[in-house]
Amino acid sequence: MWNWIRILRGVPDSILCMVENPSEGVPNLRKFVTEVTAADDGESEEDDEDLNDRIHFLPWEQNPFDHQQRSHSLCNVMLDSHPYKGHTTAQDALYAGVPIVT
Repeated sequence: MWNWIRILRGVPDSILCMVENPSEGVPNLRKFVTEVTAADDGESEEDDEDLNDRIHFLPWEQNPFDHQQRSHSLCNVMLDSHPYKGHTTAQDALYAGVPIVT
């Protein structure tokens, strides 16, 4: 999550889309973002609110094609990040026609 926070800070109009699976984890991730940004020197309180507003949790889709269509509508690019490489996420992006940066 640290890397995603750095990317969100470095690319002002970017958003992060994550599947809310499990949905019970969403409040924990939002709390983590708030705590991390509050602990950083020089960051304002608006920063953590802005970052949390730019993290979108998408409901789980039973049909993978519905998920891939949604990804195509939301995403301009998929970042293939360390330590988890590609596989299902990359496959979803490719099926949706979303380019991958690795």
